[in-house]
Amino acid sequence: MVPAAPVTLPEGVREGNENLVRLTPDAGAKVAALIARESQGISCASPSPAAGATG
Repeated sequence: MVPAAPVTLPEGVREGNENLVRLTPDAGAKVAALIARESQGISCASPSPAAGATG
């Protein structure tokens, strides 16, 4: 296996890690629930504003 070449990020762009965003405990629980639903194949996508909208 060939090691990956180092990637240079544009100025102002940070490499993502667990410290990139902070959530309240309630928000973290909600995200964990959504990830669990997604892993079970349940979609949590919301419809686009144009879907079914009539003038």
